[in-house]
Amino acid sequence: MLVILAFLFSIPSIAQQQALMSGPIESTGYGAFFTKIGQINGEMGIFMGGQGAWLINHRIGIGGKGYGIINEAKVEGMENVKMEFGCWGALLEYVVASENLVHFNIHSMIGAGGVRYAIMDYKDAHQDIDYTQDGFFVVEPGVDLVVNINRNFRIGIGATYRIVSGVDYADLSNVDLNGVAGHLVLKFGVF
Repeated sequence: MLVILAFLFSIPSIAQQQALMSGPIESTGYGAFFTKIGQINGEMGIFMGGQGAWLINHRIGIGGKGYGIINEAKVEGMENVKMEFGCWGALLEYVVASENLVHFNIHSMIGAGGVRYAIMDYKDAHQDIDYTQDGFFVVEPGVDLVVNINRNFRIGIGATYRIVSGVDYADLSNVDLNGVAGHLVLKFGVF
C-alpha cells in the first residue's frame, strides 16, 4: 500500500502539463484589406472590406472584420433597383505555423449585417420602393493560404462560407444571402 501511495503522489511531479499557451505571452497585430467575389441573391457580388486583429503568441487572433458589396447587384423583377449589403463582427482566427513562408489560417467572423434595396438612378426612377432595411445575424467561417512577403506584409487567398439567420425583407430569405466566396487579402502589421 505504501508503494502505491508513494507512486500516486509522485505522478503530478512526473507529468508535464500541456497548454495552448505557455510561457510569456507575445502580443503583435495587423490590419488588412480584402476583396471577395461570391454569389448573393442569385447574382455575382464583389465585396470589399477590412479586418484587424491582436495576435497572441503569433497564433491566436482576436479582432474585428467588416465588408460590403460594391457592385450593383440587381434585384430580379425590379428594374433600376440594386441590393445593398454589408456585415461586420468579431473575428477569431488560428494561425498555423506563422513563421513558415507558406502557411494557413482558420478563421470565423461572428456578428451582424444589413440588407436593403435602393434605386440605382434617381432621375429615371418611377417605382415605389420601401426604403426600410433588415438586420440579421451572420457567421462566416473560412480558411486562407498565406505567403509571407516580408516581416510586415503578407498576402493570402482563401474561401469563406457566409451563413445568415433572421432575414425578413421583401422577397429575401436566409438562403438568398448565404453563400461561398473566394477572397484575396493583404495584411500589414507585426506578425
